[in-house]
Formats: sequence, C-alpha cells, structure tokens
Amino acid sequence: MTRTRDEIMRDICDIYDRMSGERISHDGELSLSVINKKRKSLENKLNKLKIELNEDVSEYSAWTWWLENQL
Repeated sequence: MTRTRDEIMRDICDIYDRMSGERISHDGELSLSVINKKRKSLENKLNKLKIELNEDVSEYSAWTWWLENQL
C-alpha cells in the first residue's frame, strides 16, 4: 500500500524533531557514542523516507510544510 505525501512528511518532521540536540542527547545525559549511534539510525530512517517520497526534503522545508499543514 502506498502512503500519501502527508503521511511521509509527518514522519520526516518527526525524525527531524527527534534529531534535535536536546532530544537526541536526552538533555546531555547520553554519551557521545550513544548519541552518534542514535543520530546514524535517525539519518538512515530519514534517507529511507526521502527515497519513499522521491524528494530531498531539508529540515527547513519539512518544518515549513508542517506549519502550513497543521490540523
């Protein structure tokens, strides 16, 4: 089943949110090696979403979309 652009964009926004400094480091409580592993995993997920969407979505573009499409 093919997902809609909106579904994929919501997932992309979620990944960008989870990659923020405070969230990825748990407010600085995680070690650098754990942070790097989390970042790599999130980047891989983000790349898969961009492939699914067939579009390179920057963080700015994602948040612009989110602001325009809040429900």
